Amino acid sequence: MRYDLISALAVLMALTGCSSLLVSKAPPDEVIWLDPPTLQNAGADSSAGSLRVLVDAAPGLDTDSVLVLDAGQRLRPLGSARWADHLPEVFETLAKQSVESGGSFDMVVGRHDVESADTELTLELRRFFGIADADDQVQTVVLDVSATLRCRPAADRFALSAEVDVPVASRDAVIGAYRGATDAVLAQLNEQIAGSNCSVPDYAAGGPAP
Repeated sequence: MRYDLISALAVLMALTGCSSLLVSKAPPDEVIWLDPPTLQNAGADSSAGSLRVLVDAAPGLDTDSVLVLDAGQRLRPLGSARWADHLPEVFETLAKQSVESGGSFDMVVGRHDVESADTELTLELRRFFGIADADDQVQTVVLDVSATLRCRPAADRFALSAEVDVPVASRDAVIGAYRGATDAVLAQLNEQIAGSNCSVPDYAAGGPAP
């Protein structure tokens, strides 16, 4: 009887130990969704062939974590907040949707789409994070992007940048600043594309320059 009791306790302890390994004490992921800004089809009258969008990120930014740069210049996650995918993939989708709504091109494709394109837009995310003070409170969100728009034989290079203040110390205000910075940069992107030589129909398709 004593042996059976000891065996039962040992089995119970083993099961309890195993179950504790399966129960995570970490908070669940908080997935942050970003939408492209609503545009008014500013380039709808100058549709110009097709565009491929390629997005890369500086070292440290190619992650699905929402990032904060603290007072000690350490880049760290904002709690359990995450993007829906790694940042380059998320931003590529947003840029595609934004350019599509701008109307400057008949077709917009991404890195992994098989369709060919007349024009190529390369974006590099240089900075996209919150900036925290000595009390670890996020004060602003910055987004800097280097862009190159290539169409035969031209190439336009330009920079996109936004800095959005966090008005109050709240989680929603911080996430809202990330959204605000994204909207501002994508709006700038469409303005740059609409004003470029590559948005002229014959030029983008390989015809004579205006």
